[in-house]
Amino acid sequence: AWMWKRHAGFDVVTYKGVSNTQHLNHSLGKAPEMIWIKNRTKTTWFGNSQDWLVYHKGVNGGTNPDQYYLWLNSTNAEASSQYYFGAAPTATDFAVSRNNGRTGDHDQKYIAMLFASANDADGNPISKVDGYDGDTNAQDKTISCGFQPRFVIAKCSTVGGSYNHWFVFDSVRGAGSGNDKTLRLDVNEAQTTNSDIIEFNSNGFIVKAGYQLNEGSRKYIYYAHS
Repeated sequence: AWMWKRHAGFDVVTYKGVSNTQHLNHSLGKAPEMIWIKNRTKTTWFGNSQDWLVYHKGVNGGTNPDQYYLWLNSTNAEASSQYYFGAAPTATDFAVSRNNGRTGDHDQKYIAMLFASANDADGNPISKVDGYDGDTNAQDKTISCGFQPRFVIAKCSTVGGSYNHWFVFDSVRGAGSGNDKTLRLDVNEAQTTNSDIIEFNSNGFIVKAGYQLNEGSRKYIYYAHS
């Protein structure tokens, strides 16, 4: 199991939508850098499924990321919208816009999961939320986290469609040299074992050259934990 404790790098907030923009308190002590939100009341909204909405500080190249979004259960690329988040998150709260089924429809119930880069009690980094550019020379690329990760979620944010999944790797199942045991959050399929996508090292991880997580002229976002 992957198990998170509510602490410096992770929090869970439940709330009910109202008729205006809400600023909801959290306990991270810093601005959340990734947020997942799901409507718990309705399965559809105006004929569309109630997807898992994602805020990530790396979308749109890090410029005004609160005006963009991704779906956790889709391979779609980032898209712009001012109707989901009411403002950039802060060290004390995050905002959700009113009158939309995904983050703030009146009297509907929601769950929000908040993630941030964090250090342990000794000041050593243990989790990282960030992004990187694909290597334009078709070379493997090293991503520095400041620690050796045991768990990584990563996705191409600028291009959607086939191969641009929410990839999940962990050291227990076997992310390392050779082909990786890879899960994808956006499909209900078993792990794949036929691609060499990532390697963990003492200071971060290496994404192998190729279309999954390291293709030139594309941007990627990730969350890593030690």
